[in-house]
Amino acid sequence: MKDSILIVRNLKVSYKLRGGIIRAVRGVSFKLMESESLCIVGESGCGKSTLGLAISLSLPPNALIEEGEILVNGANILKVNPASVRGRLVSLIPQDVGAALSSLNTVGEIFNDVLSPIRSSKEDSYRIASSILESLGFSDPYRILKSYPHELSGGMLQRVLIALALSLNPKIIVADEPTSMVDASLRKDIVDLIRAIRSKYNVTTIIITHDIAISPSLCDITAIMYAGKIVEIGPSRSIVENPLHPYAIMLLKSIPRIKRTVRLKPIPGLPPDLSSPIKGCPFAPRCPNVIGDICNNIEPREYRLGDRLAYCHIYSGELHGTVPN
Repeated sequence: MKDSILIVRNLKVSYKLRGGIIRAVRGVSFKLMESESLCIVGESGCGKSTLGLAISLSLPPNALIEEGEILVNGANILKVNPASVRGRLVSLIPQDVGAALSSLNTVGEIFNDVLSPIRSSKEDSYRIASSILESLGFSDPYRILKSYPHELSGGMLQRVLIALALSLNPKIIVADEPTSMVDASLRKDIVDLIRAIRSKYNVTTIIITHDIAISPSLCDITAIMYAGKIVEIGPSRSIVENPLHPYAIMLLKSIPRIKRTVRLKPIPGLPPDLSSPIKGCPFAPRCPNVIGDICNNIEPREYRLGDRLAYCHIYSGELHGTVPN
């Protein structure tokens, strides 16, 4: 039986801004087994990228972890030197491939810097880097190492970032929107590559994406986030084929699909303001199933429904509404 490599407990993350405090992650808990994969899905502003940055210890200076634990192999990484975690235990593949790499350095120089904790020489660094790049499909890795980032295409830069993330042999990789900055024709290649590295390197992966439709092809588990909280989590295919939470249902109906024969249904309204206190269920103002004062005043608890968890009063037995089909 596999052990839990990652346990997140009641994580709360906020940003301090001039206009006030933004509570971006408001009490998230989940766990992942070794070599498992998780997709974190939701609208822009739901807190999914902040969650990924927190797990990889890459939050900006104005961010504050107010509460919670992030356990990797049983140790709380929030209580250790971040330098001993970043890249070694948890590695981040950032969203903006263009801004992630210095334009003043060649790819080889960037690898040399990243590999400094383990390499004995520049030649050793190039040997390690070229081996990883070759495993990711580069037929001439030494040419890539001698290139500057601006000389490479978006797809090539994405693969370089993946190689950098793998270079210190981490246990967990967090990829923030890995398909959003590449051409549509290359997205399948990136999806296939992420699946391949998970198998080849036996690494646990967390994929942050707004596109719930790709989650079954990428991840074992999918977590749907809304307003800083997970509202449903479970096997990816089960969630995509039969979502339980009203938000997950409406999110799937709002996404275009090639074989769809019905009109798209956008979700009405706007997400709540995370700089203000939220009372009750955060989705209540947009939910077609909201009934009485329960949804507006009481935060839903966790309900286990087979192999899934959903956070919705519908499943408490106190409401008599029906979940939309």
